[in-house]
Amino acid sequence: MSSTNVHQFYHWWIGLLATKLYERFGNDVLPVIHEASTEVGKVIGHRVRSKMANTEWNTIAETTVKHLKKVYGDLDIELTLLEQNDTRVRFTEKSCPFQLAHGHGPICDALMGIDEARFEIISDGKAEYQTLKHSSSGPLSCEWVIKRKSK
Repeated sequence: MSSTNVHQFYHWWIGLLATKLYERFGNDVLPVIHEASTEVGKVIGHRVRSKMANTEWNTIAETTVKHLKKVYGDLDIELTLLEQNDTRVRFTEKSCPFQLAHGHGPICDALMGIDEARFEIISDGKAEYQTLKHSSSGPLSCEWVIKRKSK
């Protein structure tokens, strides 16, 4: 099995598991999903951070772009860099890596613990992740940003 298939399967499985847990236990399970995805994000963040020379904003932005292009390339999902400047890096993706259906915004928010933790660690606490638009709440496209925190 190619690595792309493994990455796609992993994300699909996580989305399916989170959806089934949500359908069975409702909003009560969302903090558990968020906590688990946060732990995964910490591991990924530390791996990426260990390869960085420093945590200056330009390095954070460049590393973020490079890292995400690889991840989304492995998932065969179109990722578009919309903006990269001195304060933010903004992206859109054309489909959900977790294959969440319309109306599953709460599950998406819980799963985004992975990105919140990943970018907190990559940036050494100097940036934060924010979802701007869910594919699960409208057209099949998400938009999100990694923003430099104010000093």
